[in-house]
Amino acid sequence: MLFRSFLGSIEARDAVNLSMVKKKRETQEYGTCVDCGKNLHVSEMPKKFRKWICKDCRAERNRASARRWRAKHKKKREVPEYGACEDCGKILHVSEMSKYFRIWLCAECRAERKRASVRRWYAEHREQEQAKSRKRDRKLRAENPVLYRVIHGYFAVRWSKKKKAENPEAFLEERRQYMREYYQKNKEKFREYQKQFKGKNPGYYKEYYQKKIKGRPKPPDNSETD
Repeated sequence: MLFRSFLGSIEARDAVNLSMVKKKRETQEYGTCVDCGKNLHVSEMPKKFRKWICKDCRAERNRASARRWRAKHKKKREVPEYGACEDCGKILHVSEMSKYFRIWLCAECRAERKRASVRRWYAEHREQEQAKSRKRDRKLRAENPVLYRVIHGYFAVRWSKKKKAENPEAFLEERRQYMREYYQKNKEKFREYQKQFKGKNPGYYKEYYQKKIKGRPKPPDNSETD
């Protein structure tokens, strides 16, 4: 009887302590994260193993656990010494190649794929990029006109040399066509400029045409015949 009463008293005490702990947990409004030490409301901190942990620290613990599991169960892959390029088919050492979306590519083919990707992207966003470029040009011209002329002059000369080296005849024909169209659109501007130039340089055109006529080759003299 005494033993049973003793056990009954212990169970009653544990029940009282458990009810007090539950009541304390229910009435507790704030808790401290065991990892970062932040003091937050209990609605923002789920409990894990009877410890208060904020959502960020809980997510970080889950990521760390996932990393440990992957490192433990990761299968060791045998890396070959040589591989064949997916595009050109060259067989090279893996140190001279790189993986591009799980396929082996040599340096040249990888660079070509990147350039093709950039060209495709620019073709899809050409109008937006041109609008941004024009906006930057207007801003630079307003803030620093000298720098604007230097930059655009450099790129214009570079582009012209490249086009001329590729196909001189097509380049000249393109320039002539451009000048003809530009003259048709700006006739009044050209005429006004010519008037001003003639007023400042009255004898220029006369001398120019005289030199041009003198420089022409003379026609053959057919007066002396056999």
